[in-house]
Amino acid sequence: MWHECVPLCACVVTQVFILDSLSGYETTDPKDAEKIAERVLPRLQHVNSAVVLSAIKVIMRMLNIVTNEDLIKAWCKKMAPPLVTLLGTEPEVQYVALRNINLIIQKRPSILANEVKVCSAGTQTRMRSMVAAMPDRTEAATLLEPSSTA
Repeated sequence: MWHECVPLCACVVTQVFILDSLSGYETTDPKDAEKIAERVLPRLQHVNSAVVLSAIKVIMRMLNIVTNEDLIKAWCKKMAPPLVTLLGTEPEVQYVALRNINLIIQKRPSILANEVKVCSAGTQTRMRSMVAAMPDRTEAATLLEPSSTA
């Protein structure tokens, strides 16, 4: 599949474009969704935050289609550490990560249940204050909706 062909040093923009295109792919077949997500999961370990967030977006979409509960739990467990890692980056990335975490928790509340304890007290305080300062949630909910331009 495509992740086997794209070297790790490939253009980040290309990877984000491919992942965003995959997030717009509509399937009702759980097997297709499993195949896509399994091939996207390695991107959760990418050094670039845009690639990680795009991979999370694809996986979140595939979670809506997959019916295997064990697989869903495993994917959610794999998504949590990269989300927490994004909170340790520069403030602009932290803000984007928090907005996305807010949306993810609305859809899958248990995703970060075990990870919030890992955050330092300072990070938890920043998270609370940034989440409290976020604009209306309905405005941000469009981030997880399919793109009308794709």
